[in-house]
Amino acid sequence: MSHRGLRALIYGDVNLNLIDGSAVWLASTAECLARSGVEVTVLLKAPIQTDRLLRPLVVLPGVTLLAPDGSPRTPGLAAAEVQSLHGEQPFDLIVVRGSRAAGALVDLGSLQRVLWTYLTDIPQSVTALNRERHVELTRIVRGSRRVLCQTPELRTFVEAVVADAAGRTLLWEPIIPDTGVPLDARRNDADPLRIGYAGKFAPAWNTDLMLDLPAQLAERGIPIELHMVGDKIHRDDPAFAQRMEQGLASGSVRWHGGLDRATALELMATWDIGLSWRDRSLDSSLELSTKVLEYAAVGTPPLLNRTPMHVRLLGEDYPLFTSPTESAVDVLATVNADRSLLQRAAERSRAAAEYYRMGAAVDRARHLLARAFPAAQETSGASRISTSTRTLRVVVAGHDLKFMRGIADLLAAQPDIDVRIDEWSALAVHDEQVSRDLLAWADVIVCEWAGPNAVWYSARKQAHQRLIIRLHRFELDAPWIRDVDPSSIERVVCVNNHYRQRVVTETDVAAGAVIVIPNAVDRDTFDRPKAPEAARVLGMLGIVPFRKRPDRALDILRALNAERPGFLLSLKSGMPWEHSWVWRRPQERVAYRALFDEIAQDPALRGAVVVEGHGGDVPAWLQRTGWVLSLSEDESFHLAPAEGMAAGSVPALMEWPGATDVYDAHYVHASESSIVEHILTVTAEGTWESRSAEARADFPDDYDLPAVAEQWARLLTEGR
Repeated sequence: MSHRGLRALIYGDVNLNLIDGSAVWLASTAECLARSGVEVTVLLKAPIQTDRLLRPLVVLPGVTLLAPDGSPRTPGLAAAEVQSLHGEQPFDLIVVRGSRAAGALVDLGSLQRVLWTYLTDIPQSVTALNRERHVELTRIVRGSRRVLCQTPELRTFVEAVVADAAGRTLLWEPIIPDTGVPLDARRNDADPLRIGYAGKFAPAWNTDLMLDLPAQLAERGIPIELHMVGDKIHRDDPAFAQRMEQGLASGSVRWHGGLDRATALELMATWDIGLSWRDRSLDSSLELSTKVLEYAAVGTPPLLNRTPMHVRLLGEDYPLFTSPTESAVDVLATVNADRSLLQRAAERSRAAAEYYRMGAAVDRARHLLARAFPAAQETSGASRISTSTRTLRVVVAGHDLKFMRGIADLLAAQPDIDVRIDEWSALAVHDEQVSRDLLAWADVIVCEWAGPNAVWYSARKQAHQRLIIRLHRFELDAPWIRDVDPSSIERVVCVNNHYRQRVVTETDVAAGAVIVIPNAVDRDTFDRPKAPEAARVLGMLGIVPFRKRPDRALDILRALNAERPGFLLSLKSGMPWEHSWVWRRPQERVAYRALFDEIAQDPALRGAVVVEGHGGDVPAWLQRTGWVLSLSEDESFHLAPAEGMAAGSVPALMEWPGATDVYDAHYVHASESSIVEHILTVTAEGTWESRSAEARADFPDDYDLPAVAEQWARLLTEGR
């Protein structure tokens, strides 16, 4: 197996001389990528004054540390240095943390194909995301190839508020060391509780309130030892900084100062409880504290706020949750009286931490990199994509690229393919000068949709250039493909065999030039845990135009609830009046008005139908959706059932021409009543979970995005 080694540059707008979560993230990310086989350059913000966080990196092969000679780098200076380094020897990925640094890199306009932005210092609620911050977040997302999110909750939020995040987000979760500290036997129950905190000292982290715990518990007759590790005190509030300095110097706390990570973990392992109890204003945070996981990994259970994220991590009955009605002092008093709770909490938390260990993170990173850079590992000889030494120049042109963006992204990651986009503002509207410039540059032109774009390029392509047109469905009922000279077309790509046969029968394109490459679904993007209520939720993804037959979905819902009440229907779609080509047709307006009147007025539907707008949060919507309905009169492929299968949602299709070419016949039904009967049977048997697992397993491998992109790469490089 030959290997094209990947090169990564990492920059975090953080000072690695001070130990906090962001500094630990940078060091851990660099180590994880290096252990994944990537050559890593770490651009440091500040000169090295201590190597406490850098020691694990300097011993790894392939890691280079670049520190500034003088003052710390500003975001602008860091961006200029990144651009210079990338120009000298290009990187495959540039990982940046910090919105100011990310914004400076996006401003350069030349790094979109390699920029992987880790989102952290952004508003994490709709109310906090004002217009200015939303514009900036959208700009950063659009300017990044990938957006890294620390938790599923943050990923869902970003996808919901920035439509362009669809298909770009990846989970990059906290990483803790593999080298576990041996668990000492728990100390005698008669010993005082030994509790501790490690991290930055900040008001919202309640670190000043932690200083009061020994006295508060002494009032209840409970002696404790309080340990604190860290040397970074937030000084925005001088009174807070003074309280921290005085408290750390007092005799009521054992302050260990700043420690390297390994020494800190050894110390944490001697504590009975690790403190991660924070101000309630942070309960809505969409990030998970790395320190919580570090405590847990060494067998020291964390005391922390009860939040949905912490409940997901540790379970509803975890015994060390604080709440508005149970303070940290109350929880500590309870576990002091019943030390068995400590052992239970330690076992629970240590099991939860296993997922976040470095070894598991390296496995996940290798998987992510393999999907993002499919050519980085390739066998030699005949299976190589291309044997040419010259980069193939490919233009992708079209007005609606939602089905092609992921494919184009992976094609652009190929070392021997350069992809540029000619995005038309409407079906027949484009910047002609941009198109002419790209035409002059291209070796291959891919027209996404057989529309006016195909007519324009076919009339102007040169003899040495190859024209490939991808036809979906509606183009066959329009005149454009018949306006293209068949001799100018090298290939017409259809997404199913039914439409291939129609192209062969209904046009003058030679049969040998018409091929099938399926639509692509990024399976990993949709592979997320299902919500508990999903089994009773039906979903339609897209209800426009009316030939998709949302009225049939209402009939199915009514029939289900008549037999077994409790089913819901979610219609996730743009609205018909948002599409002028639909809304100007009188029959469409009549049909939709009747549909929405029915939803509003029928007592059997009222409260059981949810209409959700179109957006980039389809994976999160599918987490809540147990059944994906495809009820159309006609489709070329219909991506929604495949996306549903990847998400563990069970597809239920009404038979449309070619449906069984795309999906297994046992998901295709002859009538609405057949779908109703099937759903009721599965519900009565209680077998939805097994059907969900079956749907995931049945997802066709050749629909997965990297597999489809490979087919396109081979098509584009034919003869090279």
